Amino acid sequence: EIIWRTVPTKLHPDSTEWAIRLVPELDGTRIEQTFRVVKGTKLEPLYASLLPAHCDRTEALRQDLRRIGNTASDARGPATRGAR
Repeated sequence: EIIWRTVPTKLHPDSTEWAIRLVPELDGTRIEQTFRVVKGTKLEPLYASLLPAHCDRTEALRQDLRRIGNTASDARGPATRGAR
């Protein structure tokens, strides 16, 4: 499991904790990515209305997981690629 947290700054006063977990399964490995807002700002409602992706990161997380999966597949090499 890998966990990291963004650090609030004057420019970006919020903080979010991110986690990636690798879960073994019979046919491979499931990758889970989660996030939790640890410290929001008074502007959260404004961010949510102007930037829907600020609250719903589903598609961004899917893209991250696809990139991680592709990188892992590439790292296995041609002899094992496609094997699970």
